[in-house]
Amino acid sequence: DAAAQKVTLANGTSFDYDKLFLGTGRSAFIPLLPGTQAAGVFSFFDFDDVTAILAYIKQHNIQQATIVGAGLSGLECA
Repeated sequence: DAAAQKVTLANGTSFDYDKLFLGTGRSAFIPLLPGTQAAGVFSFFDFDDVTAILAYIKQHNIQQATIVGAGLSGLECA
């Protein structure tokens, strides 16, 4: 309840707040489909992922890529 600045859990417990941060977490989801475990398939979430992607691009002279995912991370990667 943003107007009352109160969060109520599924078990009915309530907490008042002055400021609220919703950290929903993240996880890489690469579906288990043919080809998804091949070289050149990456997740994109942290600096290590970016470093691996850029190294692969440079090493293999990649000119085109396909980005799957319409979330903010996918848009940022594009």
